[in-house]
Amino acid sequence: MENPQLALAEMWRVCRKGVALGLLNRYSLLHILKQNSPGYKGARWDTPATIHHWLQNLTPTPDTTIRSAVWIPLDSNISRWLEPVIPTHLKYGGFLAISLMK
Repeated sequence: MENPQLALAEMWRVCRKGVALGLLNRYSLLHILKQNSPGYKGARWDTPATIHHWLQNLTPTPDTTIRSAVWIPLDSNISRWLEPVIPTHLKYGGFLAISLMK
């Protein structure tokens, strides 16, 4: 999408209660490992700061929650053990889940 800020503004304008977004996180181990792999070719890698920039002009101002998941993008016993205990409010997982509520 060329202009995600414009797209988000339109989603916010037409929604009744809220908007949910799922984005790939540039500040993550997933980005380091996969940014140049064929499966992620052309993918957007955003940051929490970029998301906050997109939200600046939305009216009414959304009640925003940003959480993160997929900390260790490897299928292993260690990652299955660690993933559930890492706090989701830290913004360094590979996946950013954003909730915007009116």
